[in-house]
Amino acid sequence: MNRLTKKRSGFTLIEILVVLIIVGVLASIALPNLFSNISKSRSAQALATMSGYKVSLEACAQLHPGETVGGTGSLCTLANQNLNAGPINGWSYSIPAGTAPPTAAEGTTVAPTGNITLGTLTYTLRATDGTNTITLTRGAGGTWTCSTG
Repeated sequence: MNRLTKKRSGFTLIEILVVLIIVGVLASIALPNLFSNISKSRSAQALATMSGYKVSLEACAQLHPGETVGGTGSLCTLANQNLNAGPINGWSYSIPAGTAPPTAAEGTTVAPTGNITLGTLTYTLRATDGTNTITLTRGAGGTWTCSTG
């Protein structure tokens, strides 16, 4: 049999290089989007967790008129409310110092249950993953603001 008539099978070097270039271009487009979406979903989960914590701490402050939220010896802390400070999915939660109890003037609105209005209670919930920070702040008027950094 003649050596020139033998059939060779397989890919040439140029075909392999073209495929590798195409795979590289597709990966450079897809991977940044994948990591960005993972980060966004973790941030959304942290914000949802903080919203649940916010409701629990507000309920505690209603049950304990004049109580600060998150202060030393306070009943309304993450630990006393059995709220996990983390890390949960890479995020840790805290109540920074600087919270204030409701003032007597605001707390004079007594419902039949004896609960006070929390209009002047101010405190902050913070979540961090070491790089990013989400902060929920309850203002004196009872409105919440969210900031990220």
